[in-house]
Amino acid sequence: MKFAGLFPHQSFKQWLSTNAVYQDLMDLLTESEIDRLVENNVVFVFSCSPSSNVRIPNVNDLKSLVIINFDKNMGARLLPFESLAILLHEIGHAFNPEVKGIDGEFMADRFAKQKGQGRWIISALRKGVKNNWLGFDQGECDLRIQRLQKNLIEEDD
Repeated sequence: MKFAGLFPHQSFKQWLSTNAVYQDLMDLLTESEIDRLVENNVVFVFSCSPSSNVRIPNVNDLKSLVIINFDKNMGARLLPFESLAILLHEIGHAFNPEVKGIDGEFMADRFAKQKGQGRWIISALRKGVKNNWLGFDQGECDLRIQRLQKNLIEEDD
């Protein structure tokens, strides 16, 4: 029940459920990770802008509110596992807000990869670059893909 509370937009939760992503996300996160999301005031929203997360300080009595934003237009062009990987990547950012720049991207990719979604992050990055989506810089995405591929090859050895 506490996980469902992280989704103030029922339409987002329904969309994720329809695409079988909601249950997969719930299954991949540990109870302590869900607790961290709740404690850190993380919410997931569905909008028409690129996926990201935003930390908003001093919201009412909260220390901060972290919004993980998912673009429904982009989501419509992604495979369900790509959507799941992107959400896990954004959760990685929410868990490590102090890590910025390309190191933050590597760290967030690592979180998704640790949940078994490394190949799907690569696929989503390639799709984002190919479609020229905002936030999918070719050079940065290439670095992220190279690092993920290297790590995936090492895991297969």
